[in-house]
Amino acid sequence: MSATPDPVERAVAIRDYLLPLIREHGAAQEITGPAGDIVVWRAGIFSFALHSPSTPWQVETPPSAAYEQALARQRAKPMPAWGLDVWHGPKVLTLKWDDPGAFEVVSFIRGPWEDAALALT
Repeated sequence: MSATPDPVERAVAIRDYLLPLIREHGAAQEITGPAGDIVVWRAGIFSFALHSPSTPWQVETPPSAAYEQALARQRAKPMPAWGLDVWHGPKVLTLKWDDPGAFEVVSFIRGPWEDAALALT
């Protein structure tokens, strides 16, 4: 009887397998706001959304507002730049990470969908 894989290791394996497929088959979608860029791919019952960092537009800000915004950014917990959402009907996986290596499994509903995702081509 084999042990159930560690959830974080399994989530990373799924992400690493899906990223090239999403980049190959996905379509970029334009979104507004600070959320970044998004690539969406639908494969059968699966839907995938890959969020990547973007450079926000520079906006002329009054000095007092710029100071307040700078303070708010310093106090805020840094958000990872990348994100992956996976739906298999309902949302089953949400991951966030950044290039230096910070990684967070936000939600992960285990199930047979995992093997089905790893069989996609």
